Amino acid sequence: MALIRSPYQFHIFCFMIFLRDIQEVESLPRPRVYDFLANNFLRLVIPYLEHIIHVWGDKNPIFHNALIIQYRERLCSSTANEDPNRDELQKKMLEFLQSSQYYTAEHVLVHFPYTGDFIQTTKLQ
Repeated sequence: MALIRSPYQFHIFCFMIFLRDIQEVESLPRPRVYDFLANNFLRLVIPYLEHIIHVWGDKNPIFHNALIIQYRERLCSSTANEDPNRDELQKKMLEFLQSSQYYTAEHVLVHFPYTGDFIQTTKLQ
């Protein structure tokens, strides 16, 4: 077994633990895993939520809401120059907003600014 020598390797190791396609991992308490990642490895939250929703088919509105909010947080915290994946992230968020039947608009919309600037930059019109 290889030693973990950097924080990046540790992140990848944690990520692999929570996304393995074995029954024991899939049956872990998802709210606790989500909280753990959100408090310790924020960059892993979006991939985790995408995995449990798109691969494992989780329909829990809490996770659908959280994924939209995480997309929004990531989009608001960076510019196109800072994040080369920004356009892809915008596209993912819009597609998810259109396709998910499980998020609750009342919980999600309060996290979006009411200014036209954000709507224009995220192409929500």
